[in-house]
Amino acid sequence: EAKRTEIPLDSTTLEFALRKKLQSMAAQFHANPQDLNLLGSLDSAVGVANTAPFRVHYWTVQNIYFDILKNVYPQIRDKKTDPPIDFERWLALFRSLGTRLSIRVD
Repeated sequence: EAKRTEIPLDSTTLEFALRKKLQSMAAQFHANPQDLNLLGSLDSAVGVANTAPFRVHYWTVQNIYFDILKNVYPQIRDKKTDPPIDFERWLALFRSLGTRLSIRVD
């Protein structure tokens, strides 16, 4: 809409706000990495952020993702969580998020 009406966007402020929201979502997911709703929301939000007309800096989100990749992902991949979760859905969402963040999982 902004492009169509030729309204300039304040990319710096928008990127900052979006980055902070993604960092907050990633921190919530880090605190509860088995929560499929948090993972799905974060995956969707990063997908939307990737369509923004400006570059979003994911450094903190990528660091959180990497920590989960190293410390939680192996347990879920090997189906060793208590209580059990929907492993296949979690793995699909987690891999999707990794792709969106430019992090290779396997």
